[in-house]
Amino acid sequence: MAEENRRGETIILKDENDYDIEYEFLDSINQDGKDYIVLLPIEQPICGGCEVMIVGALEYGKENEEYFSISSEEFTNVFEVYQGKMKTAIDTTNIDLSNIGKIDEEDDE
Repeated sequence: MAEENRRGETIILKDENDYDIEYEFLDSINQDGKDYIVLLPIEQPICGGCEVMIVGALEYGKENEEYFSISSEEFTNVFEVYQGKMKTAIDTTNIDLSNIGKIDEEDDE
């Protein structure tokens, strides 16, 4: 499946409590021979903050595609690549992207 056809696709992942969370497919990134996908939660949490989710993808683009969690270091590296791609797509100079991917401290309490 071509990446252009995937934009806007809904992907459902389970959270740590086994609840389904719907995400919108934003982009795919291949780095160091591994495939990753960038997702945006369709329903944003009440606390706000637009956080993307990045997961690894096995068999990317195939019907039996599987996803796996990645380390925080991988997230940072892939997110930097994603930001670079988006800077060429839109002007992000006035958008604060520093909180994307960070856990809200209020959620930990």
